[in-house]
Amino acid sequence: MKGRYDEARAVIAKTMTTHNDVNAPIVAIVFRQIEESLESATAGTKTLRAAWDFRVFFTRRVAFRTSIVVVYSW
Repeated sequence: MKGRYDEARAVIAKTMTTHNDVNAPIVAIVFRQIEESLESATAGTKTLRAAWDFRVFFTRRVAFRTSIVVVYSW
């Protein structure tokens, strides 16, 4: 969010409340969820690259299930 917390709360209030109330409980809940999501995404070595790592689908145990999904998707 790069320090634009007030602006983020205003956008959440605009989309989640009927009266654009920044002090509504739902705004605080959604804001905290976004903060936690950003913290967990940047913590450790798990980054976007790890999210796009599809090697797990091609192990021996999962290869059969993956092939079934591919066959049925055509």
